[in-house]
Amino acid sequence: MKPVMLTKITSSQRTQIEELIRTCCLAEPIRLSIPLPAADEPLSGECFFALYDRDCLVSLIHLFYPDYSIGELIGFTDPKYRRQGCFSQLLDCAADTADEIGLSQVYVVSDGRSSDTVQALFTLGLDAEYTEYMLEKTLTEHLDGRLSASPVNVENFSLKEASSSEINTDLFCRIFDVSPAESSSYLDEISSDARIRTFTFMKNDCVLGQTQITMMDGLAYLSGFGILPEFRNQGLGLIFLHFLEDSLAGEGITKLTLQVSSKNKPALSLYRKDGFDVLESLHYSPLFDEE
Repeated sequence: MKPVMLTKITSSQRTQIEELIRTCCLAEPIRLSIPLPAADEPLSGECFFALYDRDCLVSLIHLFYPDYSIGELIGFTDPKYRRQGCFSQLLDCAADTADEIGLSQVYVVSDGRSSDTVQALFTLGLDAEYTEYMLEKTLTEHLDGRLSASPVNVENFSLKEASSSEINTDLFCRIFDVSPAESSSYLDEISSDARIRTFTFMKNDCVLGQTQITMMDGLAYLSGFGILPEFRNQGLGLIFLHFLEDSLAGEGITKLTLQVSSKNKPALSLYRKDGFDVLESLHYSPLFDEE
């Protein structure tokens, strides 16, 4: 079997990829997947590497590099073809391509619940550098009870949904310590997506923090959550979350999910205190040795 690089996906290849992912997810308790592009469209910032046994797709790697700087790699191999070197063949091809593109690093993304994947990465010497957690919380309307136990007087706090014209570039820069160009790019992206809503956390007329919520099928996904530096370490992050959760629950939203890195210790601590549960965890293993 010879590796094949795919720079576009046909309809039949898309169907084969979906079937391979489905087979892997049925074999082990994993939820890892790939956002597949439209059929027959040239790929940009991503490519696929495939192994076929005759006309049957048995192993696949997806290399994703949207900014042409750092890439992410996800692989799937049919359980019947594992421990036969399929993944390592494709990994070598992906590494060569990443080097040609000029990527500074590629992270192999894996689900720790797959024992075969854990063994394969261990054999290849690809140890996890960090973990991304997908967290989830069931929402209920009990704001008064939660806030009555707060050591902070919450009487003058409020939550406001911001219009696109009220989303402040400078505020985003200060919360996340990014450049104006990075902030502007992100805010342009969220303002063009009708599913994304922005909420501002305030005390009287003073802005304390901001976050984005993406609405999907009755669920809410939290991103860009932050408190301004001068107001941190005062317990305000938890109060912000409680106001936000109560507002969403009042709209009939039952679940709030988010993704957070193990590198972000303060955020992890906050979400633990707020009662989030781990839905899944993804491990990120660097493909290239640091020089």
